[in-house]
Amino acid sequence: MQTEAKDYWKLFKPSACSLTLAGKSKEEVFTELVDIFVKAKVLKEALRTRALRALVERESVASTGVGQCVAIPHVKLAGLD
Repeated sequence: MQTEAKDYWKLFKPSACSLTLAGKSKEEVFTELVDIFVKAKVLKEALRTRALRALVERESVASTGVGQCVAIPHVKLAGLD
């Protein structure tokens, strides 16, 4: 899916965001995020386990934290645009 930079805002889904994550560990937070993504229908249920595994593996390579309690966890996942 090719999207012009000016059109990325159209991909933003407020229902796929949370400001109230309760997880105390990275794994708990990633599980919450994946649950939110599935519920918001931006991640297919069938990809849940692979997405969680990919996030945990990616974070073990290098932190995605950017400071001030903010992180940008990201992975490439087959089957997801």
